[in-house]
Amino acid sequence: MTPIRLATRASRLALWQTEHVAHLLNQAGLPTEIVPMQTIGDQVLDRSLAKIGAKGVFTEELEESLRRNDTHLAIHSAKDVQSTIPPDLELLAFLEREQANDVVISFKEDFDIARPGIVLGTSSTRRKALLRRFYPEASTAEARGNLQTRVRKLEEGQYDALVLAYAGVHRMGYDGLIRHYLPTGQFVPPVGQGSIAVECSRFLDSELKASIKQALDHPAT
Repeated sequence: MTPIRLATRASRLALWQTEHVAHLLNQAGLPTEIVPMQTIGDQVLDRSLAKIGAKGVFTEELEESLRRNDTHLAIHSAKDVQSTIPPDLELLAFLEREQANDVVISFKEDFDIARPGIVLGTSSTRRKALLRRFYPEASTAEARGNLQTRVRKLEEGQYDALVLAYAGVHRMGYDGLIRHYLPTGQFVPPVGQGSIAVECSRFLDSELKASIKQALDHPAT
């Protein structure tokens, strides 16, 4: 059987997620091949996501590979997927969702998010707005790059703490740096945060799609 080619971003977190998808497919008897690639969101690090243009910055290159038939599936963090899916593509499966809330991580064991004057790193417009509302005495600083890059900048002292999705922190093994779990009643997570989304062409073989969906999809998610 021809391996199912999985398009993914090349970051460690994206590869972890894609390897997890590959493992589940392999368990179902479906061979896989992982195809890492760079998206515009990975390449342009000197501007905020809002200034790049928020639509598809982490998904467009993966979707183009589906259209060219270079790959069979695109593996996304579900929160990065656009609200409107192009008509030639479809979301085939959502994996079981991880805990969805945001967390604050810091190398300072006595870190207190309520302390006046602290600097919180984040690249999210949503998080910046919520931090201004609930922690007005804190300031925010742009934190771009993959998770390991942002943690390195944190360790270098560019921020007092980072505000991130729990799912990524947990998947990359940084649980020991978590200082605060932000309540979802205040810090409402974006749609899909914590889940992995699997996208394909609408023209992919229907029997193959059914087998993939059965192996991956978590209906409750």
